[in-house]
Amino acid sequence: VRQAANRLRSKIFLDQAIRPTALFKLPSDKLHRLSFRPQGHLLLTLNGSQLRIWDWRDGRPLSWCLPREDVADAGWSPDGRRLALATNAGSVQLLNPWTGVVTDQFSAMSQPNVLQWSPDGSRIAVAGTRVQVWNVGDKPPRESDWNVSEHVYALTFSRSGANLAVASRDDLVRLFAVDDGTRSAPLFAAMEHSPVDLGSDTLLADACAPVFFDHDRKLATIQKSRPPL
Repeated sequence: VRQAANRLRSKIFLDQAIRPTALFKLPSDKLHRLSFRPQGHLLLTLNGSQLRIWDWRDGRPLSWCLPREDVADAGWSPDGRRLALATNAGSVQLLNPWTGVVTDQFSAMSQPNVLQWSPDGSRIAVAGTRVQVWNVGDKPPRESDWNVSEHVYALTFSRSGANLAVASRDDLVRLFAVDDGTRSAPLFAAMEHSPVDLGSDTLLADACAPVFFDHDRKLATIQKSRPPL
């Protein structure tokens, strides 16, 4: 009876335990980005400059992405139909994620660090030591170009897409108005944003990025701990 009870408990535990369903052998460089395609079976990984698009059901990368070792950052469009790549040479390419066919591209800036889609998929923000916003569905394509001077590591659009929070390696975050391309300065003075262990060789994209909340009326940032008064 005791053995039967133990077997039953073991079966219940195994049924409820979280078990891996796929295993991926990634390139050896540091992992920079990891994201699932919205409403799909594809997984994006970026190790250093090596892009891989995996079908997680069989654990193998798609053949078209294997030569791509020139990628600074990458991201899915909100509907998952397009994949945006920022190359080390400074171009941004929009691709079919299944075939790798480039459907559109433009020259952004030299040595970009990060890109981010707007929530509605109409714009892409690209940043290095500058921040540019590109309209991927209308002309003129480049709507904004702001100087930040320090390397940007994270971009966060507000849910409405009207504002863009820019986090850079000077431990500051700046807030820009996306809908007003004529405004060259941030909306407010830069705010402190100091994530811990901000090492360039270990930082995962979007790690410790500022976050909009309360219907875009507030922005959460991180400050270094201070001794109590």
